[in-house]
Amino acid sequence: VIPAYLLLAEANMGLNRLEMANKYLEFGNWAILKNPNCTYELRSQLHRNFGKLYTSQEKYSKALTEFAKDVYVCSLDHGPEHVRTAAAYYYMAK
Repeated sequence: VIPAYLLLAEANMGLNRLEMANKYLEFGNWAILKNPNCTYELRSQLHRNFGKLYTSQEKYSKALTEFAKDVYVCSLDHGPEHVRTAAAYYYMAK
């Protein structure tokens, strides 16, 4: 269920339907909160998508916070110097 919400949010962001994207990300966030065994990868993707959404809405401080959470979760999963964490650093710097 969670990957579907994240995919729908990305599709809506691509179509510039930011309100719908926010709704799907909120549904995904709720599902992650209800599932304590959720993987770090899904949590990372959720924070990254929230960061992209906030960037599109020009809410840069919120975006930076979400990208920082993405870096943290990626670091927990792969380590701070892993190549998958590099993408999180890229979005944070962008």
